Amino acid sequence: MEPKMSLWSRLVARRQARILRTSQLTGWRRTYHRSRPFLTLVACSYLCLLAFPDFLFAYSVKHGSYQVFSDAPIDPSLSVLLDRSSAKLARLPISDPSMVHRVYICNGSSLRRLLAPLTSSAFGSTYSWVLRRKTILNRAEIPANLIFSDAPTSNRRPLDSVITHERVHALLGHHFGDARAWLLPEWKVEGYCEMIAGSPSFDVKEGKRLLQAGLTDPSPALRYFRYGMMVRYLVEIEGVDFESLMNQQFDTEVIIDKFKSHLDRL
Repeated sequence: MEPKMSLWSRLVARRQARILRTSQLTGWRRTYHRSRPFLTLVACSYLCLLAFPDFLFAYSVKHGSYQVFSDAPIDPSLSVLLDRSSAKLARLPISDPSMVHRVYICNGSSLRRLLAPLTSSAFGSTYSWVLRRKTILNRAEIPANLIFSDAPTSNRRPLDSVITHERVHALLGHHFGDARAWLLPEWKVEGYCEMIAGSPSFDVKEGKRLLQAGLTDPSPALRYFRYGMMVRYLVEIEGVDFESLMNQQFDTEVIIDKFKSHLDRL
């Protein structure tokens, strides 16, 4: 019968076995094994930065349930835009008065790429609960109520509309849970956000003409415009409520065919 090893002896033996395994690795495997703790530290640090980026912004303002951060001075007229957004959100069945809406305006492209590496060219993007459901926005001109994307066309939109669109994303994630909200069809989620936000980036008259004729446009803005029209048709023409909209199965081709005859009412 072998004698029992003390806890310290077992820890030493395990450490020696790990060192032996590392010495037997070759090439990139050894490099990866040795650098794994450092890579883990870098990844965790970056996630913490994404969750708490406030110190990167020189300017901030609190207005109602909004906390807005910016790398450029914040014009006082922003309060009017936030009030417009708050009024739209307050009418929603998923509205949550206790939610703090954290919005970060990144006028500098480097800062935007750091905080939203996958969506830095868009008008904005909103993170999940893990990263505090905050919204990262593209460059904006607050006095003119304008925000810009990096798209070649349809690249400007009212700032208050984009803020509303992104914060509806946050409310959907809060209401359904991030996993469930992520699994919802894109046309439902983006279409609902577009309906609530209003003022799409794609020209409304041209968008209706293209949809009526069954034509397409290379701009992603037309896709969002179509989603918004689909949801508006279901809600305003067919009277579908929020829960039915999100939970019921719909034939998108049928919806598109139907709303073409109601475009003058949408």
